[in-house]
Amino acid sequence: MLRKNANFKPKARRASANRTSTNNSKPKKSRKDYHDEEYNRLLQSKRWRLLRKQVLEENKCLCRRCMEQGRVSLATTIHHITPVQWGVSLREKERLAFDRNNLMPLCDECHKEVHRTMGKQTLKANQAKLKAYLDDFRERFLE
Repeated sequence: MLRKNANFKPKARRASANRTSTNNSKPKKSRKDYHDEEYNRLLQSKRWRLLRKQVLEENKCLCRRCMEQGRVSLATTIHHITPVQWGVSLREKERLAFDRNNLMPLCDECHKEVHRTMGKQTLKANQAKLKAYLDDFRERFLE
């Protein structure tokens, strides 16, 4: 039978100058690092949580992109087709965030792929899309 030594204390590990970290990767960025405060506030609101739930339920929690490709996948994310960050003012960001026509239910895999594709686009292409979007908006609502 083993006896417990009441005086036993484990040795504290000392940091060694020779020891190198095995994790040399950069720390993972949080959502706050990618988006501005207004965007974060909008997506933490009760209004957004309710709208997100409604859009998922209306689409039977199915990924729209997978359905277009003949697959069936569970949608876990609501994607903004036109990024909320493209809004210049808080009012524009709110309109983009809460416009049902700007929302698309996606599975995690499709959502990542959409953002990889968006990230590959050049700034000029994004600016051209934004200009076309704003021109369309002006034509539909302001003229």
